[in-house]
Amino acid sequence: MGGNDSDRRADARPITLALTAAVFLAYFDRAVPSAGAAMLRRELALDDAALGFAISTAAALAYATCAIGMALIDGGRWRRAPILIGMTLWTAGAVSLAFAATWRGYVAGELAIGAGQGLFVPAAATLIANSGRDAALGRATARFTTASTTGRSSAVLVTGLLIAMLLTLEWRVPGVVADWRGVFLITAAPNLALLAVLAWWRPTTPAPSPRPTPATEASPSGPGWIGFIGCAASAIAPVMMIQSIGAWYPLLLTRSAGMTPAHAAMLAGAATLMATPLGQWLGGRWLDRHPSWRRWPVRTVAPALILSGAAIAALGAESAPAAAAALVIADLALGVAALAGLAAVQSITPLMRRRRANSLFFALITLIGVGLAPLLTGALSDLGGASGPALARALGAIAAAALLIATIGHLLCRASLRYRTQAVPTD
Repeated sequence: MGGNDSDRRADARPITLALTAAVFLAYFDRAVPSAGAAMLRRELALDDAALGFAISTAAALAYATCAIGMALIDGGRWRRAPILIGMTLWTAGAVSLAFAATWRGYVAGELAIGAGQGLFVPAAATLIANSGRDAALGRATARFTTASTTGRSSAVLVTGLLIAMLLTLEWRVPGVVADWRGVFLITAAPNLALLAVLAWWRPTTPAPSPRPTPATEASPSGPGWIGFIGCAASAIAPVMMIQSIGAWYPLLLTRSAGMTPAHAAMLAGAATLMATPLGQWLGGRWLDRHPSWRRWPVRTVAPALILSGAAIAALGAESAPAAAAALVIADLALGVAALAGLAAVQSITPLMRRRRANSLFFALITLIGVGLAPLLTGALSDLGGASGPALARALGAIAAAALLIATIGHLLCRASLRYRTQAVPTD
């Protein structure tokens, strides 16, 4: 039996690597607009709230809709289709952003990106989490979270470099609205290459039928769902901060430290690329050494939120090195916290129900953490005058809201007796 498990994991290794690379590209493409936020705002004559909707909320709404739809479908019969259809749709949406001359056109492209990733990401996360032993669940989950955060942070750094290069070379493509929009065309090339690789994938073993036993079934009103919502709330809190900082930090640097958009994107990307994956690598090993902590994410999330909140207070510093150091501290803590919530969802969910649970989880986390938090940050910034200090205060308000949500998640986890006693399913 152990040999069969080892063979299964060996067979899954190539596709797991390919899916991890695809997750990297998904979050890379999602973060590219943040690097050019200052130029996009100027081109389309947007205020901060409209900009936040365009670069974050629109995609989040489409993502959540498709993810909820996938939760209603028999996940055992649909493993390959959402991977291929989702990746094709989000790539097409990303390419369309290069040619979008109006706010509505840009939002339409973001809707396509969100819909495609809403199909792809939950399916990919489930396959990656199921690819290893339960004893290594923290490290398996860290593969997904590290790929996602590395993609997001490297996008800001790489996009900053590409923007500087395209503006210097005055590279033009017919129909592209502005020189820097060529980045969307360049970054689509790896998607197409990896899509061809995934198109050759054929599952070698039949997927298990997702028919839970009475012992693992959880009704919507039962304590199992209370525990699930508690874990989701614990994960949403750090994601709110991660996404708000990621979306607005380059613009904050241009306002507070007087940096150009390209240089601000490179500095923000370098700091995040160094800190967040390291936090998730450490978090994955910590959770595997202390399996009981997987079901109590607030033990990890609460200290991380307090540390990152203190660092956020310094993000509006006029000194670029001081602001970058604060970002490193915040991202390191938030990297550990974000992993804890996702690992908890995998831990409390029976193996055959993870696809459905992940779809609901990513829908919630995307609506609130990705769609709502950056939009509220922009709205609060507008209320304060759309200046550097106003944007820094808006980020602080989001940090306070995240702490409140994490506290609510902790209370829900305590209220769920099943969450405290349910046995962890094995592969």
